[in-house]
Amino acid sequence: MKATQAPLMLEGRLRLPSRRREGQALVLQGEAGIGKTHTSRNALLALSYRSVTIHANISARALARALPSASKLAAWAETALGKAARGEYVAVQALQDALAEQLVALSPFVLHIEDLHETTEAKCAFWSALARTAPRLTGVTLLGTTRGAPLAGFEVVHLAPLDEHESGLLLESEAKAPLPTEAKRWVYDWARGNPLFTLEYFRALARNGNLWSDGRRWRWREPQTDLRPLTVETIIEDVLTSVDADPDATLLLDALALLPATATVQRASALTNMSAERVEMALRILERRGILNSGVFTHPLYREVHRAHLPPDRARVFAVQVLKNPAVEAETAVHFLEFVDISREEALRVLTGAMDAASARGNDAGAAAHAWRASQWLGGVEGALFALRAAQLARRVNVVLASGYARAAYAAHPTLETLSLLTVLLAQVGQGEEAAALLEARREHSPAWYDAWIEVLVQRGDLHGAMSAWHAAAPLQDDMSALTQGLMASAYLNLGKLTEARELAQAGLARPGVHGAVRARFLNVLGGVHYFQGEYDLGEACQAEAIGLHLQEARFVEAAGLYGNRALTRSAQGRLEDAMLDLEESLRLLTLVGDGRQFAFQQQRLGALHARAGAFERAEELLLEAREVLARSDALGWLAECESELTKLYLEWGPPGGEARAARHAQRALKLARQVRVQAYLTDALFVAAWAAAARREVDEAFALVEELQALATGGPRVVVCYTTWARGLALEAAGQPQAALTALREAAQQLHAANIDVLAWRVQFEVARLSHDAELARRGVQYFEARGMHGRAAPGHRYLVDLSGNGRPMPHTSQDAGSSGRYRLLMLGTLELHQHGQSQALRGRQARSLLAHLGQACLAGRSEVPQLELVDVLYPGQHESRGVAALQQLVHRLRDMFGPGLVVSTPVGYALGADISIDAQEFLRTGNLQLWRGPFLDGPEGDVRLQARLQTALHEAAWACLTQDPASAARAGELLLATDPYDLRALRLTLMGLRATRAHRRLTRVYAEARERFQEVGERLPESWQAFMAQSRD
Repeated sequence: MKATQAPLMLEGRLRLPSRRREGQALVLQGEAGIGKTHTSRNALLALSYRSVTIHANISARALARALPSASKLAAWAETALGKAARGEYVAVQALQDALAEQLVALSPFVLHIEDLHETTEAKCAFWSALARTAPRLTGVTLLGTTRGAPLAGFEVVHLAPLDEHESGLLLESEAKAPLPTEAKRWVYDWARGNPLFTLEYFRALARNGNLWSDGRRWRWREPQTDLRPLTVETIIEDVLTSVDADPDATLLLDALALLPATATVQRASALTNMSAERVEMALRILERRGILNSGVFTHPLYREVHRAHLPPDRARVFAVQVLKNPAVEAETAVHFLEFVDISREEALRVLTGAMDAASARGNDAGAAAHAWRASQWLGGVEGALFALRAAQLARRVNVVLASGYARAAYAAHPTLETLSLLTVLLAQVGQGEEAAALLEARREHSPAWYDAWIEVLVQRGDLHGAMSAWHAAAPLQDDMSALTQGLMASAYLNLGKLTEARELAQAGLARPGVHGAVRARFLNVLGGVHYFQGEYDLGEACQAEAIGLHLQEARFVEAAGLYGNRALTRSAQGRLEDAMLDLEESLRLLTLVGDGRQFAFQQQRLGALHARAGAFERAEELLLEAREVLARSDALGWLAECESELTKLYLEWGPPGGEARAARHAQRALKLARQVRVQAYLTDALFVAAWAAAARREVDEAFALVEELQALATGGPRVVVCYTTWARGLALEAAGQPQAALTALREAAQQLHAANIDVLAWRVQFEVARLSHDAELARRGVQYFEARGMHGRAAPGHRYLVDLSGNGRPMPHTSQDAGSSGRYRLLMLGTLELHQHGQSQALRGRQARSLLAHLGQACLAGRSEVPQLELVDVLYPGQHESRGVAALQQLVHRLRDMFGPGLVVSTPVGYALGADISIDAQEFLRTGNLQLWRGPFLDGPEGDVRLQARLQTALHEAAWACLTQDPASAARAGELLLATDPYDLRALRLTLMGLRATRAHRRLTRVYAEARERFQEVGERLPESWQAFMAQSRD
C-alpha cells in the first residue's frame, strides 16, 4: 500500500469499535524514513477514544505504569500488574494475561507499539503472543511499526515508497512551485520514493546550488559527484550499526556491499564460509532490522553507505580470502580486485577469465565491463585492443558506453579498424557530425573506409548521401562488406526505390558466405518490397525465414523487429488477430533483453492495432506510453510514426477535443518526419496532417500538404499515389466541393483496390458512402471490417450509415460539437467548458464558472429562470445583499462583453441561459450518446445531487445497453460511474466486463486492485481476483 493511502486505511480500521467487535493487531511496515511514525501518530490523533504509545523494548515495569488504570479490572490482573509496576517478578504468561485483561477493560483502546524491529528475541515472542490473542480482545487494537519482517500474529499494512509522480508532487509542494522534470527524476532515482529521503535530497540540492530559483522559476544543474545528504546518511548508519554486535550478520552485510547490487544472498553467503544455519540466522537479523527485505537491500543507499564506510583493512582481508579461494568463480572474484595489491599478470588472468565466462553466458554488458578494466590495467596498444573488444561487446547493449570505449581505443591505437567502429558508434548516439569529420580527415579510397562512411551516413539519416557514396564506390563494391550492401538495400527501400532495393537484396542473398543475421537483413528488405507492392504472401514468407534465422542465433532484438514488420503485413491482409500475436511476441522478446526503445516502438504498433480493433482507450494508453519513452530517445523516425498513429486514433475515434489533439500530433509527426527524411515516415505524416487540416476546415494548409504529397508520389511507390488522391478528396470536401471530393475519393478507393490494399480501400469507401448517401456501400464496408475483427475500422461506417427510414440524411462528419446547431454550447459532462461557434472559450474566475453551472443545472431541471437572490447566495455567500446583487450584475455584464448578449439573459426575477445555447447533458438525456461524457458531472462541487443521480441512472442504462456493441465505451462509462461512487458494485462489474471484452487486461487488473483497496479501507472485502468477483456477481 502506498504511503499516501495508509492514513485512509487506518482511519477505516480504527473507527470507534463496539464492545462486540473483535480486536485486531496491525503493524505498519516500511523502510526508515517512509513515514510509519507520522502515519500512525496522525491516525491516533484523529481518534475519539484513548491510546497509549510505547517503545517495543519497554520493560515490564514501565509497561504496567504506562497504561491508564481501568475502573473494572479483575483482582488477579490488578495484582499481577501491580507487582510488575513495582519491579517485582511476574511470569511472562501471567503478565500477558493481565495485560490482555486490562486492555479489554480500557476498550475502546489502541496500544501503539513503536519500533518492533529493535526488540530482542524474547520481546518478539511476547508481542507475537499478545497479537495472536488480539481477535479475542474486543474493542482493542494493537498498532505496531517496524522496518523489518513483521512479527507473527500481526496483520501487515505495508507502506510502499512513493511512485515517481507522487515524489514529484511532494517536491513541488516543498518548493511551492513547479520544478524541472530532470531534477524530479534525479531525486527519484536516488531517493527511490522514500518521503524523508526525497525532502532531504531536495534541501541538499538547494543548499549546494544544484537546484535554485531565479525568482521566476526553478533551475537545475546535475551534481558532478555522488551526493548523500547528511541526515539520510546518519539515518542509514544508525540502521546499519544496529547489527554490529552480531559478527555473522556483519560478515554477510560486508559481502553483499562488496558484490554488485544485483548479487543474491546465496552468492554472498558462499564467500563467507558460514554454515547454512549461521547464514539463516544472520539473514533473519538483517531482515528484522529492516536492512534487507526478501534478501535484497531495503533501499539501494544502504549498500552505498555501508560500502563507503567499510574499513579498508576489513575489506582487504575479505578480498584476499576471496581471491585465494579456488572455488570462487572469476566473475565473482573480479569485484574484489580494487581492494588488494595484485600483480599485473594475476589481475589480467582474473579479468580475462571473467570476460570469457560472461561472453559464454551471453552477458555482453558484463564481458564488456571486464574487457574495459583489463584495458585499464594494461595500457598502451595491448590495452587499446582490449578497449576495442569492450566496444564491440558493449555495442549491442549500450551504444553510449561502447562509443566511450571505442574513443579510448582510437586514442591509444588510431587504426582504420578502431576509427570505423568509433565513427559508427558516434553516429548512433547522435554525434554524426563529429563522426563524419573524423572519417573525412582520414579519407581513403578503400572498401573498409567506404563501409564505415556509408554506415555513418545511414545512421545520420542521410540516405541520399549514402546512395551517392555507394555509387562513388562502385569499383570497390565487390570487396565491401555484405552488411554495407544490406544497409544500402534498406536505404533504397526507405527512399521508395523499390526496384533498386529488390535488386540489391537479391544480389546480397546470392553472395557466397551470406548467412545468419546478414541473410536475414536482405530477406527483411525483400519482405518490405513485397509489402509496399501489395504482395503480402511473398512478404510474409521472407519475414518468417528472417525471424527464424535471428532466433537461431539468439538475436532477440532483431527477431522482435521482424515480428513487428510481419505484424504490419498481416494487418494489411486484414488478419488482425495474427498481427497482434506477432506484436505480443515481439514485446515478450524485448522484455527479455530489456530494450526499452525498441519495446516502445513495437508497443506503439500494438496500440495502432488496438485502434483498428475499436479498443480506442486502450490504444490511446499504449500509444501515449510509447510516445513518452520514444520522446526521450533519438529515434525520431519511430517517434514520427507514433505521432502519426495518435493523429489517426483521434480522427477515427472522435472523442471530445479529438480534432484539436489530432492536429497537434500531426504537426509533431510532420516536423519529425521532415528531420528524418525517410519517405515512409514523411508520406504518413503528410497524409495525416492533410487529413487533420481538412477535418478542421484549414483548406489552404490541406491543399499545400497534398501538393507536397504529390511531389513524393512522382516515381514513388503506388501507396503514396493512393494516399495523395485520398488526401486531395478530403481537402476538396473541406473547400466546399463535394462532387469533386467524391470523384477523388472514388479514384483513391480504386487505386487502393488495384494495389491490393483492400483494408484502406474499404476505409475510403466509407467516405464515398457518406458523400453519396450510399447506405448499402457503408453497410458492406462495415461487414468487411466486422468479419475481420476490425471494429475500429468499422466505426466510421457505423457513424456514416444513412438513416434507414429513408429520409436520406447522413450522420454528421464531425465530433460531438457538430451536433449542436446553436451559437453556444455548454459542456457539463466533465469539467465545465463553454464553446462559442465551435471554439472552446476560456472562462476566467470561479464565479463565472459557478454562475454558468448553476444556470445550466436549472435548465436541466426544467426551471425557466433562477432568482437573483438565489444566485447571490450561491456566488457570494456572506456578502451583504446589496453588494452581492451589484457583484452579480457586474459578473453578468462581463460575461456579455466577452461572449455576447445571448449567453446569459435577464428574466423578470433573475437570469437564465439564452435560447441559442445547447447543453451536452441535455443531449445525453435525449440520445444516450456515451461519447458526450468527458468526466464526472461538472467534475467538482457545483453538481446538484439530485440531478447527478438522474444522470448517473441514465449513464448506467446507456452503458449497459451498449456493452455488447461498444465495450470500450461501456468500460469508460463504468469508470466514470466509479469516479462518482467508488463503492458502486454494479458499475465495477460493468467496467470489468467492458475491459475484458476489449482485452485491456493490464488496465482491468489495475482497476480491480484499486477497487479492492478502496473496499478494504472501509472494512469490506472483495474476492482476491476479478474473475472470482465476476463469478460471484453472476451468482
